[in-house]
Formats: sequence, C-alpha cells, structure tokens
Amino acid sequence: MKKITLLLTLLLTSMGFSQTIPVTFQSDITNGAKSNGTVTPANANWYSDSGLTSTTVEDLASDTPDHMNAGKIISSSTGQKWQNAQLLMTNNYMDLTTNKTITLDVYSDNAQDFLLKVEESLGTGANSEKSFSHQGSGWETIMVDFTTPNSGQPVPNDQYKLLVIFPCYSPNFVNAAFDSTTYVDNISTAIGNAITAPAVPSSGAPAPTNTAADVYSLFGDTYTNTAPSSYSQNWGQGTVSDYTAGSDDIDEFPNTNDSEFEVQSSTTQSAEAWVGHDFAIADFTGLTGTANLGQIQVLLGSATGGTMGDAYIDNIYFWKAPTAGVDDFFANAVKLHPNPAYGVVNISTPTNAALEVSVHDLLGKLVIPVQTIQSQLNISSLNPGMHFVNMKQGTNTATKKLLVN
Repeated sequence: MKKITLLLTLLLTSMGFSQTIPVTFQSDITNGAKSNGTVTPANANWYSDSGLTSTTVEDLASDTPDHMNAGKIISSSTGQKWQNAQLLMTNNYMDLTTNKTITLDVYSDNAQDFLLKVEESLGTGANSEKSFSHQGSGWETIMVDFTTPNSGQPVPNDQYKLLVIFPCYSPNFVNAAFDSTTYVDNISTAIGNAITAPAVPSSGAPAPTNTAADVYSLFGDTYTNTAPSSYSQNWGQGTVSDYTAGSDDIDEFPNTNDSEFEVQSSTTQSAEAWVGHDFAIADFTGLTGTANLGQIQVLLGSATGGTMGDAYIDNIYFWKAPTAGVDDFFANAVKLHPNPAYGVVNISTPTNAALEVSVHDLLGKLVIPVQTIQSQLNISSLNPGMHFVNMKQGTNTATKKLLVN
C-alpha cells in the first residue's frame, strides 16, 4: 500500500534527528513549516503553522547573556491570529504528571502575551493551554505553571510530545495578529518516557469486495478515486491516534446550512489489526440533505480523550446496495432474522431446499467457510460488526448484510 511505504520512509528518516530536555537549540533541530496538517520537510521538529512567517535557529553569541543558538519565531500580521511555532520532542516525552511546570527563556523587545499548549499525550491525557506575559525587557525566564491552566482547560496529568507556542495571543484570539520577532531557549521540564517509533502494519488493508459501480471512492487502491480538496486539517493536531471506537463526523455545506453530526462506530477497533468500520448515512439523522456533503472527519481516540498511539486509515469510500441483477427475485425473497443477530441467525427462502452459505466480514475476509444448512446458521464465532452472508440455492444466489451484536 502506498501510504504504508511513505510513512515508513518518514519514520526511518526522522530517527536521526532528536533533541533532549532541556531543549537548547544547539543541535539536532530541523526547521520546517506546517501547512494543511502536513509538515515539510517530514523530519522537521521545529516548524511554523497557521501563517507564522518562520521558525529558525539563530546564533546569538553577541547577546548578553550569551545564549548561543536559540529558536527564532517571526510572526506576521497577515497570518492567523492563532499562528504558532511547534516543537516536537523526538527523544523523550515532557512529563507533566507530577511536575506541571515548563520553564523557558524568552526574548522580546516588546511587551506581549504568549500561549503555551501541550499536545500529543502518551496516554489518555487531554491537551492543555496556559498563557503568560513577557515584559519586553529582552531575555526573561518564564515559568509556566499548568496547575492553573487557562479557564476551561484541564490540568495536565500525562506525558506530552508536542509543545506549541502562540506569539500573538489574546484571550479567545480576539486581537489582530502582528509582526514580531521573538526567541526561545532552554525549554525545560521533567523528562518522561523515551519516544519510540510506532508500529507499522506488516501488510496493506484487505481489498474491498464491493462492485465498482456501487462505490464512490475517496481514497484507496481498489477503485478510481475522486480525491477531495485535502486529506488533512489545519487545527494544530500533530498526529492521529489508535482508538477503541471510531466515529465519523460529516459536515454539510453550503455554509448557509452548515451543520455537523457525529455517529460512533458499532465495531470495536482491535490493536495492530485492520478493522472495517461502516457508517450508514441514514444514521446521521440531523442532516437535511446529502447532496452537498462538504467534509468527513475521522475522530480517533478513547472515550476519555487523549491519544493512544498511531493509526493507519485506508479505503475511504461511499457504497450502496449491489446493482440489481438476475437474482433479484431470489434475493428479495430471502430473509435473515433476527437482524441484528447474536449466536444464530435464521434464513428463510421461497423453498425448503438446502442452502450453501458462507460469510465474509466488512473487509472481505472469509470468516465462515461454505457450509450446507437447512435454515439456521451458527454465527457464535463472529466478532460484532457488519458481515455479508453469501447464499446459494440451486442456481440462485444472493448476498445479504448481517449485523452481529
């Protein structure tokens, strides 16, 4: 699968670039920029976002005191109010479980407010934000105490990999962005767990088995894709994460009727396994129409929030019931009951003749081999989720969807 190869290459490339806590910017810093959720170059660990002019490293040997190299942040009046610089830890997490203070040296010739944000937790900890003020007197050592985060923000109790610095901060970002040049150095906090490379799938996702005529594909190798304007977002999140129950969020356009509705997957996500998740459009009950669906958000995470690792997503497509064929009469006459089912499912047909039955899961994997039955199929071995029951009676064939509880 193309995406697996790409991500594996990026991980191998970035392993040589790491920095330790405290971060002094003396070595192992790779500058970059983030746009539409993508960091360029891919191995950058100090990068701009949301219209910030740049993040670089500059030698300040002539300064008093001598800071040698420091991180340089140039903001822009034309960027977003929430433009920011992001520092990605690649050696150890920042541990805010006990010590909740982050200390950093900040240089500015002008008084201004900043916002510091921690993201990408090791466990289930939520992101948190804390603002601080600089007096404009050159180098100032700032202690940012997250035991009292900004209003509405949780007190962090986890380890974090990403530090985000907002140089144009005002409460709720009501004030306009502005041009400024600031420096940061000696970023320090408690050292957390070592950061290890995430697991990479050993094989690609199983190919879907839906007929191409019944599919509108956005991403994958099986069908012809109608690519969206972007596969990424630009809200400051660094990565997606593994999850126990996914959910899909469909945003409806145009903006005169902009609304969004969330549906949680009924299928449990297993660790280190490809699992199919199916969402019925009819379940998004708040949509007033589906002709102008503008956005799909795949939200990954535990029910308590936070991140739980790395996730890979493939085969994103809309599909409908199979196109009508010669077996329509038989297919319409065959009934599965109950549906949803647990343990056993009953199958009724126009005659009492024996049935040849097999079952595939949502990804097309054969989970019950072909067997001959009369009217009842034992499904106790199946995992919860959507399945496809293939039936043959004489020359007639049919495929029915079965939801297993």
